[in-house]
Amino acid sequence: MSMNKNEPQSKTVIDTAVSGEMDPDFVPDLVDRMFDYLVELVPEIQRSESGLERVQAALRKEFAGQEVYIPARSSVSKAEERRAVLKLWNGRNATTIARSLGISRATVYRYLKQPG
Repeated sequence: MSMNKNEPQSKTVIDTAVSGEMDPDFVPDLVDRMFDYLVELVPEIQRSESGLERVQAALRKEFAGQEVYIPARSSVSKAEERRAVLKLWNGRNATTIARSLGISRATVYRYLKQPG
């Protein structure tokens, strides 16, 4: 698989997969893909390439060899989630609320502590 250095890796991976030329053993580097995506969203980040490289190196060192699961963000807003917690709260059921809403108990308590 040939990669053009000017193309973001994520785009190249997708194009290659679509064309059917994808090496089945190829696993794109998540850190590179994430930073390519960030640079596409916020091009001014690229001005400090040495800073980006330091952050990438720190991420690789911190998470080396680990499988990391990044869950999809819920379509429910934080405000809606908080309202649901407050509606369900009876003073003793944080675990039940957390399970029913798919959030952590810490999040339940954080919502309960917020003023308003």
